[in-house]
Amino acid sequence: MKLKILFFKNYRTYLFNPFGGLKEEELEHVFVPVLEIEKLVEIIRNGPPSIIEFVGKMGRGKTTHLIFLQKFFPDTKIQLLEKGELFFPETETGLLFIDSIGEVPFLKRIKLYRDSKVTIVFSTHFSRRAESAFFRKPFFSFRVKGLTSERLKIILEKRIELAASKSYDGVIFTNEIADFLVNKYNDDLRSILRFLYLKFETESPKK
Repeated sequence: MKLKILFFKNYRTYLFNPFGGLKEEELEHVFVPVLEIEKLVEIIRNGPPSIIEFVGKMGRGKTTHLIFLQKFFPDTKIQLLEKGELFFPETETGLLFIDSIGEVPFLKRIKLYRDSKVTIVFSTHFSRRAESAFFRKPFFSFRVKGLTSERLKIILEKRIELAASKSYDGVIFTNEIADFLVNKYNDDLRSILRFLYLKFETESPKK
């Protein structure tokens, strides 16, 4: 099936390609969570020091959930790690947010798990339950996965609304388009956005 995308016709101009990277304040506008954020906030605020992991494949939204959750705790910075980057955790709040904890050396990860005064919230491609099993801290694992056509439509329409310099009339993404994208890419939102980014670059009206 060759998908003909015509949902840009309701706009005359765009501020930017809506399917590319967004600033944090823009990301909040289009975020549609899979997890219950209120439940996570409750665990962190009222529970004992814990280990909380977001598990999932690349492109499923682990980092986005982590960034959004951190906004409820503005006194705590989020550690966004790149491969090979040195890691020196500092916390005065008893709370750490770490993206890609696999980039933290093993012995330093163990030290974090062992610290009985610190709650650590992190993203990972696979569960770290076995690593932390020897330490008596509550462990919570949340798998970030799944993407329905309905949720995808909401996310994409929010992105279009954010990028459009003029309002649009009606629904831009039909059920057929959303179903096609979910069937083709499953819940890999990153790949869906990459596909639409290229489509936008080649099919959108030129100024």
